[in-house]
Amino acid sequence: MKNLKEMIMAIRSGLNLCLMVCCLISCGQYTAYQHLDQALIAQAQGDEEAVLVHLQAAVDLQPHDAYLLRRLGWMYHQRKEYDAAFVALQAALQLEPAYLAVYQDLATISEAQDDIEGVIGWLEGAVAAVPAYKGSYRDLANFYLRQERFQDAQSLLDGVVARWPDATWAHFGLGRLYVHLDLPSQAIESFRNVITLDPITDVEYALFVEVHSALGNVYYDQGNYELATEFFKKAIDLNPADHSSMNNLAWVYATQQIQLEEGIRLSRLSLRLRPNAPTYLDTLAELYFMSGDVGHAVKIIYQAIALDPGQPELRAHLRRQLARFLAAGQGKV
Repeated sequence: MKNLKEMIMAIRSGLNLCLMVCCLISCGQYTAYQHLDQALIAQAQGDEEAVLVHLQAAVDLQPHDAYLLRRLGWMYHQRKEYDAAFVALQAALQLEPAYLAVYQDLATISEAQDDIEGVIGWLEGAVAAVPAYKGSYRDLANFYLRQERFQDAQSLLDGVVARWPDATWAHFGLGRLYVHLDLPSQAIESFRNVITLDPITDVEYALFVEVHSALGNVYYDQGNYELATEFFKKAIDLNPADHSSMNNLAWVYATQQIQLEEGIRLSRLSLRLRPNAPTYLDTLAELYFMSGDVGHAVKIIYQAIALDPGQPELRAHLRRQLARFLAAGQGKV
């Protein structure tokens, strides 16, 4: 009987200890997330110092909470205290090696410091950590393309489409890559692959719309104005606010000297959607010039030149246009 009583007392004692530990953990977590709430309030008020104090207090209470460490790291990033940000974020990764958002944060911080190899390293780390997540491949491929690391981008994208043939963004990325490499046939094939896939998400639908404009550009560069016109029209049908395709289609009409009134209508609409775009003004001026209204063409091209676009080639083109118009009109506006 004595042994039984001792056993019961020991069990009760152990249960009480467990309850105390659980209470401490629960209370600590509750208090930590109270600090997080205060940090969010301080952030809304623009008080960075208070944000940092509360986030640090939250981490001190829950040092093994990867989410809190990430919030602290991101706050240091906003303050451009990059070393401290790296410490907090890498601590979060040690706790949660598959925490993809932390890899993205680290890549963003590396890019802010112009550490290109660092960005690539973290994005590649995200792919390795969760190889089944397609979004990480997309981020890495897009960065390769921005850095003009075309061989790396092609290798990655080829692997993605082999593994996931319905990856719309990968086919679109290959199309963009082939445009950069001046391989129009391959670009057309990749872009047309996008059209054959049924868009499911909003992102996929946006690419489905954009790829028609991309195909229009490729066909225009090849001198296939009939197909260029077809795809620019389809792009506008799919997205009535696609001012770029409106401008491009209007330019096709101007260069082919056909449907000039429709071209002017499209050009004016594109300028309503994107006012004072020098290239769009150039299109409208060309249309008026082709219509025989040289005075109107000169007036509009002056407007484009006055905007002083940053690209030297565009500035030179606009001045050549002005000289051409003035010569045709014998200098009369």
